[in-house]
Amino acid sequence: MREASLPMTTPHSTQTNFPTSLLVCLGLATALTLVLDNKPAQAYSHKSLIAQNPPATGATPQATQLYVNPATGNDGSGNGSSQAPFKTLTQALRMATTGTVIELAPGTYSAETGESFPIELKPGVIIQGDPASKGRNIVIRGGGFFLSRTFARQNIAILGAEGAALAGVTVTNPNRRGYGLWIESTRMVVADNTFIGNTHDGISVTGNGAPLIRNNYFGDNGANGITIFNTARPEVRENGFERTGFGIAIAQNSAPTIVGNRISQNKDGIVVYGKAQPVLRNNTIEGNIRDGLVAAQESRPDVGTATQPGGNLFRNNRRYDINTLAATQTISAFGNQLTRGRSAGRLDTGTGENYLPPSPRVNSPTSVEIPVPPPARATAPRNRVTRPARGRRRATTPRRRNIRRLPPPPISLTPPATIPAPTLPPATETLRRDRDRLPNLTVQPGVLPSQELQRNLPRIEIPSNSPRAVGEPLPPISTAAVGQGFRVVVLVETLEQERLLRQLVPDAVRVRSLNRMVMQVGVFRDRSAAEQMLQRMSSNGLNAMLEQL
Repeated sequence: MREASLPMTTPHSTQTNFPTSLLVCLGLATALTLVLDNKPAQAYSHKSLIAQNPPATGATPQATQLYVNPATGNDGSGNGSSQAPFKTLTQALRMATTGTVIELAPGTYSAETGESFPIELKPGVIIQGDPASKGRNIVIRGGGFFLSRTFARQNIAILGAEGAALAGVTVTNPNRRGYGLWIESTRMVVADNTFIGNTHDGISVTGNGAPLIRNNYFGDNGANGITIFNTARPEVRENGFERTGFGIAIAQNSAPTIVGNRISQNKDGIVVYGKAQPVLRNNTIEGNIRDGLVAAQESRPDVGTATQPGGNLFRNNRRYDINTLAATQTISAFGNQLTRGRSAGRLDTGTGENYLPPSPRVNSPTSVEIPVPPPARATAPRNRVTRPARGRRRATTPRRRNIRRLPPPPISLTPPATIPAPTLPPATETLRRDRDRLPNLTVQPGVLPSQELQRNLPRIEIPSNSPRAVGEPLPPISTAAVGQGFRVVVLVETLEQERLLRQLVPDAVRVRSLNRMVMQVGVFRDRSAAEQMLQRMSSNGLNAMLEQL
């Protein structure tokens, strides 16, 4: 009998093995206990969990099991047994009670097979697919509208629940602004899954949610792999993030623990803003198109201290390993491996910094344009991946004396060094598809959290050899008044900031707002278009604000 193990990546078995799946479920149950008791998640390993919860000698393990098979099951005549499974996960959840384990057979679970979206998990119920392959052949595909208590209406595939667990499935939501899993003010376990092809985020954690998210794969999601905001405190451990906008976006007053993850080939690896205070330990952040770690506004990521070194590895990120130019705080980053000269801003590395020699850049994909509006407040940064334009005009600033120039990034025309990457599940090839470019998340007025983001960013002197602005210059946008709508303005405090702004929006005009002069970069009838402009300004380190006319 093959022993199932949550971190394993062995080939998928199409035959359910009851004793094996039960051991996995026992492990998940213990992991849930650890999460609900707020114990350190590093205690979560499959063998140790089984050791803590062994079945009684000679006794048959007792558990409430329900079986689902989208091909052979029947919601009408089935009773959820292995001989008469249900057809839909929706029906199994209707019948489940606390402590139930729902076993999913290989297949696609979608509206076409009878699922009703969003699929709402139940407290204390475990959804079990095939953890060994991260749900290679067990695909939950679709989405439906959910009215969030913190962020209005969203389109989500699965809604989390207190004390629930999700393991061994592939989740994809191809709908407009589609989220895979939405976790709001709940504690649960999300382990050994694949989140791929979601048009917005793989997972969104909001409210005061504190889930354990471990050993999952996030790839080719439209906006972010995971977005963490509000006062959420999840533990994000040993996951892989590839080819998305931000690998992990952390905002507002959240304080997640980010440990042992591999984050590569994204627009930016980890982006922290608002007043968020994440803890980063032992992550590998490499080969991202722009920056490895970005800290902005009043955020204070803990990237390592004198007593607790970070142990993070940064390398081959195209612009900066760590970029804190838009942060108002000095960021602590003791005990990490950083490439010399590849960090910018207020950074305290103490004596624990271990520099790596510069190495060739990683060729990152640039053929897909990805709109990236993190599901946060109106002043939250957003990003979009765009194809670099040839011959576009660079921002120029006069050389100044007494200004320390940042060393220019080395340019390599040779193929990049081979970097080991997380194993890409075969589901990637079958699920990857061309997706239409989608508009940004529309948030209705009055539903955003009341806390204001920091408006007064520090004065930043940008020397003449600083990197060009992110993305292509935006197309001309009329700055004339258009009646009721929204406008985006930027508080410009230095000549360098104004030149950067002119590069992005050549026809920006000076206007008065709140008894001070600002630069108006656009007036919009549609809020989502205004938020897209707001994101572009914020992602370039400019102090942008959205105003309703």
